[in-house]
Amino acid sequence: MNVSRVELRRDALALLILFLLPLLWFGPVVFGNRTILPADNIYQYEPWRSFAEQQSVDVPHNALLSDLVLENYPWKLLIRKAIREGQPPLWNPYLFTGVPFLAAGQHSALYPFSIVYY
Repeated sequence: MNVSRVELRRDALALLILFLLPLLWFGPVVFGNRTILPADNIYQYEPWRSFAEQQSVDVPHNALLSDLVLENYPWKLLIRKAIREGQPPLWNPYLFTGVPFLAAGQHSALYPFSIVYY
């Protein structure tokens, strides 16, 4: 199984392109001060709505994305806190008087690629 240098260079170039394209696409997030989290969606609700004009925030263009800010982000914070404390995130104490967290399944705590976030 002899692999020529030309084939290795071609494969390396393909890998480089596959690495650089997402980096280029997400450049404002990776290198700038942007976020892919629709944080402006919280300005639809009080008390943030009162400060929207002061913060120069426009009306969100897609209110359906609010789950990313109102649910997923707090879930990720809860998971990170549990990992930092060395505990599995079994329980969410911040919802009502507490609810099972790890059993819910929508939080993506056990999703393998979430390790990038944690």
